[in-house]
Amino acid sequence: MTTSAQNKSSGFFRGLLAVMALAALWVTALPSDSSASTAANTVIRNTVSVNYQDTASHAMPQVQATVDITVALVNATPTLSAPADQATNAGTPIGYTYTITSNANGPDTYTLTAAVTGQSGGISGSTAAAPASVTLGATTIATAVTIAAASTTAITVPNDALSNASVNGIASGNTVVINGAVYTVASIVDNGGTVGGTSTITVNGNGTASGLLPVGTIIGQQATFTMTVTPGTVTAAANQTVTVTTTAKGGGVPVAASDVTVTTVNVATLGVTTEVSLAGTPWVALGLQAAPGASLYYRITVTNSGSSNATSVVITDPLPPYTTYTAGSARQAV
Repeated sequence: MTTSAQNKSSGFFRGLLAVMALAALWVTALPSDSSASTAANTVIRNTVSVNYQDTASHAMPQVQATVDITVALVNATPTLSAPADQATNAGTPIGYTYTITSNANGPDTYTLTAAVTGQSGGISGSTAAAPASVTLGATTIATAVTIAAASTTAITVPNDALSNASVNGIASGNTVVINGAVYTVASIVDNGGTVGGTSTITVNGNGTASGLLPVGTIIGQQATFTMTVTPGTVTAAANQTVTVTTTAKGGGVPVAASDVTVTTVNVATLGVTTEVSLAGTPWVALGLQAAPGASLYYRITVTNSGSSNATSVVITDPLPPYTTYTAGSARQAV
């Protein structure tokens, strides 16, 4: 009977452990590619203790077994800002400042690209460039918290695996986004490496108190980068456009965040008119008659109806046949 009872007890614990193991696996599988409720690099330790006595009812040394599960990084498409379209002059590069915000549950490196995807017919050879990548930290809230409008608020987060004055890549001075609101990290208390422990991220208030932020809310780092458009060669006397698509893609995520900018390239558009007059007569463009030996006055007008200045402008006016130039008679008015 004793053996039978022991077998039954052993079978019960086997069943209980199986349920507990299933529950642990379910927790690690909860995050999807769009959200994550536990920070990456969090170590979940399950320790089982067994106390027992021998047949003489003497307590025997406790035995234990431990298993650790490290929460995996859940990649996610970042949030990319959409800066306003701009204008520049021909031959003058212009920069677009982007913000990129992590939506992952841990540090991730985002690949950045900038490609010219369209040019109007009067410009060619334009280029666009962005940094190759940017790495952003991220973690999650471990204890529900309300962030104060002013002063600072300490937020409890899971420990990561390292003790290095940052928590999952987030350090003092970083900008972070929590539930859509932007904050600056005032300080970090990093207890990394302690299994099952917590660290603290303290943020400055942004002027508006948050609601109660639940456990699992992502704290994602936000950073900036510059995408530069360099206009190519303009061959038309009218403004041109350069269309650029900028993308940011997280590791293992098929969908990239993207934004399209249209840069207007301003050019000079010059026009010229020439008029003639006899002394004391109105300026005319045609139809004037003059007797031999009369003094003719010519007026040349150059206008710029474009959006950019013209440089190195040279006006050439050859002397018409049957005329001579009166030295020192030329004048320029601006």
